[in-house]
Amino acid sequence: MTSSEVLAAPAVRLTYLDCGNVFIQLVEPLDETSPVAEALARQGEGLHHICFAFDDALAAASQLADPGSGLPVPGHGRGRLSAFVPGHPHHGVLVECTDVDVAGA
Repeated sequence: MTSSEVLAAPAVRLTYLDCGNVFIQLVEPLDETSPVAEALARQGEGLHHICFAFDDALAAASQLADPGSGLPVPGHGRGRLSAFVPGHPHHGVLVECTDVDVAGA
């Protein structure tokens, strides 16, 4: 384990596993009514989404989107701009794009 933190909103514990040049983030809901808990109840345990780092998260999410699926909605995670790719989840797995500062990584 590399690190673990608890977020107040949404109420989750995030645990990061260092796998070399990749980090795996485990998300544990701490509130039974949270979107994460509802997704677990609906879909069961497993891979929810995969996130890739880009210089421009919104542009990347737009390019990866299914035609006619709309524009990605920007969000923020851990101080970085991020966006889920709009459209149908690929095999039930959502795709997220996040900005990364390669120089500061």
